[in-house]
Amino acid sequence: MTFSTHPWLNHGAKQAFFKFLSFVLLFSSLSAITQTPAHATPATPLAPAFTLSQSSETVTVGEKIVGYTINSTGGAIDNFDISPSLPAGISFNTVTGLISDTPTAVSAATHYTITAHNSTGMATADFELTVVYSSQVQPGSYTLLNAPPTINAPPTITGTVGTPLSETLTVGGGTGQETVTVTVGSSLPTGLIVDSDGLIHGTPTESATVSTSFTVIDSVGQAATAVSQFVISDPALSIIETPTLRAMSRLAPVNTSRVIADPTNACQATVTSTETDPSTSVTAELIGSDCVIRFKEVAHYSVKIPTGVSSLDYLVVGGGGGGGSGGGGGGGVLQGSNYSVVPGNSYDISVGAGGKGGVGGRNNPNRSTSGGNSSLGSLIAIGGGSGGEDNQVASIGGSGGGGRFDCIDATIGTCAAAGTSGQGNEGAWASTLFGGGGGGGGAGGPGSNSPIKHVGG
Repeated sequence: MTFSTHPWLNHGAKQAFFKFLSFVLLFSSLSAITQTPAHATPATPLAPAFTLSQSSETVTVGEKIVGYTINSTGGAIDNFDISPSLPAGISFNTVTGLISDTPTAVSAATHYTITAHNSTGMATADFELTVVYSSQVQPGSYTLLNAPPTINAPPTITGTVGTPLSETLTVGGGTGQETVTVTVGSSLPTGLIVDSDGLIHGTPTESATVSTSFTVIDSVGQAATAVSQFVISDPALSIIETPTLRAMSRLAPVNTSRVIADPTNACQATVTSTETDPSTSVTAELIGSDCVIRFKEVAHYSVKIPTGVSSLDYLVVGGGGGGGSGGGGGGGVLQGSNYSVVPGNSYDISVGAGGKGGVGGRNNPNRSTSGGNSSLGSLIAIGGGSGGEDNQVASIGGSGGGGRFDCIDATIGTCAAAGTSGQGNEGAWASTLFGGGGGGGGAGGPGSNSPIKHVGG
């Protein structure tokens, strides 16, 4: 490098200038030598790009799929995914992006999107796949495809307890033999069955309202389902008339179970009877915090103890005795608390009938009868004793029957009858001839001796 100097610079000035210039040059040179070069930026990888060897395929159930191959024309691919889900039996490899295996069910033509991913981006390609059943080619014309089976069921099937029922499910389509079954997790009303050809038959034994699913399966495993709601009712009440009697009677007595509840549903009990409908003969009432269940008709019942109940307060009264010449005794009375029960267990309850009244008078064969017993589990309230008749002593009962009109002996058991200890009282005798004695009171005192003279009858 050369430099020119002005002539006016003297020798000393020139020497100082060159020293400064040397320092500047040396400093610049050292700076260039010690400066650290910048790092180079890595190259960004290419985004994925690819094509498929074919864009669609139709495959038959049970035959291995051909699929496609992938030609990658972009950056390295990290992984693949596909949407929507493939038909049953076909697999997708997220590393290679390929589909494989054998379909097990038909599927309508569907477009699937295969997506390739790497750190830079993604790329997609579409593939249409159709899965059909095996076909039978007719020469020179057309192809028939096997269709899945069909099953049609009535939306509602009604029946009556004790009355035979028959309904047919309509089955069609499919391949080979179709078999109808009740779908797993579903059930028919008690007493009914379904045959493999779709016939529902039997005699319902319990009232119920249930939804039941039916499945038809053909010989190659194709299936279809239908649902019916069964409404099984108890038999209706019918009026039966005879020349001397008109009565309500239940047709075909069955095991009738009802949940009896008060209007708020806070007081509930499950009651079963083979002799009466608990929904009309049993009531539930919430009194304060007590749930009171009353049995109003003469019958036998079974009561299921609700969860959380381990003891009962009770009032059990036997049927009153029929009166004859002497009055019938009142039914025995049992009343108490803390009767031990087990939640979930069932206990028998009986309501005893009142005794039949006699005619009275002399030489009359139509004698009165004692009342029936009432019970709760092991507790039994004895029915009231019948009143005395001509030449017959009154009967022992919950309370004893009163003496006949012609018996004035005060000895219990001679004319009037004794009651049951803890349940009732003894009957009374006639204190004068032709004055029949009163029956003992079930929940009250002894019967009154009658001083009135009258002709019995």
